[in-house]
Amino acid sequence: MITLTIVESGITHNDGEFDWFAPIPTGQTGTLAYIDPETEEDATMDFIAANGGFDEMNILADSDGEYRCSLRTFLHWKNHKHCR
Repeated sequence: MITLTIVESGITHNDGEFDWFAPIPTGQTGTLAYIDPETEEDATMDFIAANGGFDEMNILADSDGEYRCSLRTFLHWKNHKHCR
């Protein structure tokens, strides 16, 4: 199981020519857990690897162990069969 911080894209500043965007926390969190249907054990990291890893799943994994994604991404994976 992993805990995700829900973020949305927001303008952090404008340099006079471009708007600069960054993921801004919404204050919401969610948990994602994949339960192996055969063993009924947590296999979240195996699920992430099988789906191409964090990058392919559009989840930002920080070096400090924090995970971030949009609400849309979170709901997409949360609604996957065997995810809780």
